[in-house]
Amino acid sequence: MKTGRVPLAWRSVTHQKKKFILSVAGITFATALMFMQLGFLNAIFDSQSTLPRRLNADLILMNPSKHNMSAFEPIARIRLVQASAFDGVAAVYPLYIQGADWKNPDTGGASGLRVVGVSPDEPALTGILPDARLHQPDSVLFDRLTKDGYGPRREGLRTELAGHLVTITGLVEIGTDFDFGGTVITSDATFLKLFPSEQTAGPDIGRVEFGLVKVSPGHDIRSVQAALQRAFQVDIKVLTKEELIAQEISFWRIFTPIGFIFETGLVLGFITGLMICTQILFTSVVDRMPLFGTLKAIGYTNGYLLRLVLREALLIAVIGFAPGVLIAVVLYHYLESIIGFDMVLTPLRILLIFAFTAGMSLIAASLAIRKATTADPAEVFK
Repeated sequence: MKTGRVPLAWRSVTHQKKKFILSVAGITFATALMFMQLGFLNAIFDSQSTLPRRLNADLILMNPSKHNMSAFEPIARIRLVQASAFDGVAAVYPLYIQGADWKNPDTGGASGLRVVGVSPDEPALTGILPDARLHQPDSVLFDRLTKDGYGPRREGLRTELAGHLVTITGLVEIGTDFDFGGTVITSDATFLKLFPSEQTAGPDIGRVEFGLVKVSPGHDIRSVQAALQRAFQVDIKVLTKEELIAQEISFWRIFTPIGFIFETGLVLGFITGLMICTQILFTSVVDRMPLFGTLKAIGYTNGYLLRLVLREALLIAVIGFAPGVLIAVVLYHYLESIIGFDMVLTPLRILLIFAFTAGMSLIAASLAIRKATTADPAEVFK
């Protein structure tokens, strides 16, 4: 049977303007709620992977006990020397990491931040190194994205780091995370001076946090990884950079309450939206029972009524989703300035929330359809 050219689904949902606006507002609220929960969740994952993404490495040598970046579990530096002799290894860069107190020169208060030690002449961190300014004794590169509580950030500023006087000789951009509100980069020589009890001087001895391995062009990264892992057995774990990032995200998702809280919030946002959609569509169907009875009386099937209600659900979902995206953009920008983490709204994340929005609308429609299909044509003519 032809359904004609009348956009019945559109006419049906917009016939009562006040109810239509309230319906769209309900979907918008549910969409914005899911966007916020997803935004907080991804802010955690994005911030925790900020430093790993900076590592200029195809493979990373690390302690098998190290399950996230904030766990300081160094390895013997001799392993880096041994790794450099493997076929397919172009270079191996040492990377030192430690937490220390930074003295706010304005208030005198101390706050913990992350100290990263590197060779000034090696490109261990993409977009930052090499940097000749680190050759100056007791110099640091200060992350300009560090939170405000650490005080001013400008070249030439002198203050205390781990109880030693240091000078800011340059500013870089790295970003904060849930472990540290700031980061400074030092030369390996300055790092060993700041933390003499944690390290042993010498080019081939001592301990480092990571060994950053660059694979020679033309060699398969997985093959080199397997060879290194076979040689080092159980005292060294060899990961690709992508595996290191995945491990960091997995740690925060599974082993910390923060990931669980926001993932639960995302689920609750979906359930809230589902309840709102169900109430909207069920009320809409009840109000239009005479319409459904009339359609059945003139020959339309239950299958047509099913498609009609599903179209109505998708129309409301699409219309309510658009302002939800705009609200999320505004709130993301506002919250970034407060919490200090990037809240990035990527196309993939927008599509994910749209899928949730459409999904909850269709589920709600399926719950309301049964009422529509029970419409009795005889009731219309009483």
